[in-house]
Amino acid sequence: ALRLDRMINDLLDLSRLEARQLKLMRQPVDLASLVHVSVERIAGEAPDRSFELRVPPSLPFIDIDADRIVQVIDNLLSNAIKYGTPDTPIEIEILQRDLDIVVAVINQGPGIAPEDLPHLFQRFHRVGKDHNSHIKGIGLGLYIVQQLVEAHGGRVQAESAPGGKTTFRFTLPRAGELAIRENATA
Repeated sequence: ALRLDRMINDLLDLSRLEARQLKLMRQPVDLASLVHVSVERIAGEAPDRSFELRVPPSLPFIDIDADRIVQVIDNLLSNAIKYGTPDTPIEIEILQRDLDIVVAVINQGPGIAPEDLPHLFQRFHRVGKDHNSHIKGIGLGLYIVQQLVEAHGGRVQAESAPGGKTTFRFTLPRAGELAIRENATA
């Protein structure tokens, strides 16, 4: 029932995103606390996995839709659990870089083949369908992640080495920076 509910919500979000009808409810948010709560909740659902959270001191608040960024974080953490090696920790790192806050989710596992990297954020694309057929999903999670991050004025990217670490990294503008960027492009 939970899996079906997640699929239905993904399809509804896909429809709203593509129709440009998804409204973000932005407010200043303590991203470190938001990530910490997400990690604690996901860790409770995956008690056999370990998580390492690295957050710099005095991280500024950022203007985001907290529910949508939780959706992004949950998706990335869920993928790290599904595709990562169970006996290695999932790392979550938050950094301040220039005008952005960067969130990275890193796991050790089989990795993503270089030819699959350019297609990761496409609708209905699933990496390694042949050897990952036991992993459930319809291939919308990363597409929705990309759309939600871009709706916030950020970017998302993935880096991976077969048999090594896989890193999904997304950026979000600091509070006030999005307005400055939008005015500069107007």
